[in-house]
Amino acid sequence: MYKIKAKQLLKQNGTAVPVKLFALSLTGLFGLTVFCLSVFALYNKKVYAFVSAFVPGYAKTVVAVLSVFGCAAGLLLFAFAKKKRIEYALLVVSGERIKSNFLTTARMLFCLLLKGVFYILNFMFFLIPFAASVLFMILSLRDGFLTRKMLDVWLCGNAVLFVLGIAFTLITLQRYSAWKYYVLNGESVFRAKKMSAVKTDGMCVKIALFKLSMLGWFALCLLVFPVFYVLPYYELSFYLLLTGEDEAEEKQPEEYRAVFRVAKPEKKIS
Repeated sequence: MYKIKAKQLLKQNGTAVPVKLFALSLTGLFGLTVFCLSVFALYNKKVYAFVSAFVPGYAKTVVAVLSVFGCAAGLLLFAFAKKKRIEYALLVVSGERIKSNFLTTARMLFCLLLKGVFYILNFMFFLIPFAASVLFMILSLRDGFLTRKMLDVWLCGNAVLFVLGIAFTLITLQRYSAWKYYVLNGESVFRAKKMSAVKTDGMCVKIALFKLSMLGWFALCLLVFPVFYVLPYYELSFYLLLTGEDEAEEKQPEEYRAVFRVAKPEKKIS
């Protein structure tokens, strides 16, 4: 149902929504590019040699300062674009504008960085025991403790556990899906994290399946470049999914549903 509504909204607003959301996506991509180039410059000897031609003796200091500034600017630009994409998606779906400022952008950046850290920690929690199991198998093979039959059983068992572990990790990570929306709504970063966990309770599998269903579209973007349509469609569909239109979501307190509103705008969004 939410996918149908997203298509209707895109059709209703013509090219205005795809153009703006696509432009904001490119802005965020440019911010990430600036960040990556800044990190690359910090470890590239050719950059130091080039800067030394203009400021001999201070090349390391200049490159370090410019790299730090570039990293900060790139990340802030990425967070700003992300914030604007969410604001615009909310405007298209609900017809309401959210007023934000630089502090909101800073909170959004902090939220995105923390989210990345939690993603890494969750995957490490799963992968470290698996890596230990692989290491044990290698050592056992070297010392001749494992027979061929035992090795086959180990491989099959670990393959199944690996797939199930990845699936479980990806599903549990979806509890952070609504985090950025609550940050945009003015909540503190850590309170927004708790609210996201409550909001997505019982929805994690549905959210994970939705993201998996979009993998084909994003893969197609690499071939025929329909990204102009896919990104806006994904953004609106994902927001509509999080509105939670089933009865279970309606039982949540109003503060958890405040940022997720659906209304039919009376006119096109520009």
